[in-house]
Amino acid sequence: MQAKQTVLVVGDEEGIRDLIHELLDDDYDVLLAADGLNAVGCYTNHAERIAAVITDVPRVNGAAFVEWLRQQDAKLPIIAISNSIEDVEEHLLRQKAILLKKPFHIVALVTALKRVLGSSSDEHQRKEWKLL
Repeated sequence: MQAKQTVLVVGDEEGIRDLIHELLDDDYDVLLAADGLNAVGCYTNHAERIAAVITDVPRVNGAAFVEWLRQQDAKLPIIAISNSIEDVEEHLLRQKAILLKKPFHIVALVTALKRVLGSSSDEHQRKEWKLL
């Protein structure tokens, strides 16, 4: 049996973290981090099979956290969820991150995760990434 892929959910809203965890738990190993510092520890311990879902990141600037993740792994699947698309859209697109606007539909999140984690080809994954 193949090991589940791991999804790191980072954000300051416990309710959103818990909702995402509940919805993804059957198909993925879900790690939760309330802030950027905890997320760095989670990433470091599980980097070999992880994707990141980022909402609001206290104690670390969200854009800086995405850049740090990119420095660790240029191919890491990242899905960012934000209230302010205009402020982060250009930066996240340069970082090849999928961007969902709050409020987001859970189907959009699950579709994005399947898109970035479901392909066996990294090149295919990169071609599929787009703004949702």
